[in-house]
Amino acid sequence: MAKVSRGHRHHRLTKEMSDREVILTLAAGKPAAIALLFKLYEANVLSCLYALYVLDSIGIYGSNIFRIYADICEEDTNRFYNIIQKVCVSKVEIVKLKATLGHGWVDD
Repeated sequence: MAKVSRGHRHHRLTKEMSDREVILTLAAGKPAAIALLFKLYEANVLSCLYALYVLDSIGIYGSNIFRIYADICEEDTNRFYNIIQKVCVSKVEIVKLKATLGHGWVDD
């Protein structure tokens, strides 16, 4: 029987990681996610790292990060960070975000 992921995962990030390692870990080897995360990092280090730790805490990685930014937020950085903030304070927002990703969810 195949293992079904329910979103409860061990966090991939550790406090010993450098910022570069955090970005590469969350990007999960996906080139579009890597480019996006380094772009966000260069623009605002603290906002980017905050967002990445939130995304790690809810199990969103790689292609799904890029999809949130590109598809849901229409490449609007402020909207991206606003969604991350909402997700941070509300489990309902986590469910809504994952539902929006829907059938296109990629288990990176």
